[in-house]
Amino acid sequence: MKAQVQARILIYVLAIFIAGMILLYGYSVVKNLLVTQESVQMLDFKKNVQDQVEALSYAFRDVRENRFQLPVKYTGLCFVNLDIADAGDKVPDNYTLIKNSVKEGARKNVFVVEGNRMGEAFTVGKIEVENDFTCFPVVNGQVRLRFEALGRAVKISSW
Repeated sequence: MKAQVQARILIYVLAIFIAGMILLYGYSVVKNLLVTQESVQMLDFKKNVQDQVEALSYAFRDVRENRFQLPVKYTGLCFVNLDIADAGDKVPDNYTLIKNSVKEGARKNVFVVEGNRMGEAFTVGKIEVENDFTCFPVVNGQVRLRFEALGRAVKISSW
């Protein structure tokens, strides 16, 4: 009788251990899936913006409105006009990493902002923005932009 109770306790402990391992494995799979989803969403965003600028680079006076989807953790999207001599001086001091990046000659003109930190940075081609540096708020992972073909570049502004 005593041996049956001990065997039952051992079975319960093993069952709890196995269930715990399954839950931990499931959690890690879901977490990796979410990280992969964010990466895919960011790559998709980069490609869409680059394609939009490239498509309008050789047009003139063509205007398009676009909604872009970004991972929800991002709060802002900043653009820099790199075709002016003092581009780094146009970036406000509260965007220190962006300012340093531009001043040091990194040829990135799009910066995705996460809170107070710079997230991703990439290049989309020749662009113009108001005051040579502009940031747009990302609300619930979405940003709405206006692209205007100027012939020599693409002007990006809010819609």
